Amino acid sequence: MDSGETHVFTFSMATSFYVYCKDQAEIDRLWKAVTSRGKEWPCGWMEDEYNVCWQTVTKDMDMLFDNSDPERAYRVMQELYKMKRIDITTLRRAYEG
Repeated sequence: MDSGETHVFTFSMATSFYVYCKDQAEIDRLWKAVTSRGKEWPCGWMEDEYNVCWQTVTKDMDMLFDNSDPERAYRVMQELYKMKRIDITTLRRAYEG
């Protein structure tokens, strides 16, 4: 991929990297750095200047989307659908009801 040879493929969202962020400040810093020359996508996805896709997630994402309580999981997911950059506080509020 890093050679000077012509390639007959491109990157897509089918191949992406997860980035586990410890807090909102880290999400914000990473989001700004990657999207400044790339693209913002819904639900915490972003694309860098080389068309590589990244997903930002938090250390408590599994808990926030736990489907043991379907109504709670639905609330959290509805908030996520409104976002591009992840807002942990909003997701936690939805989780708490």
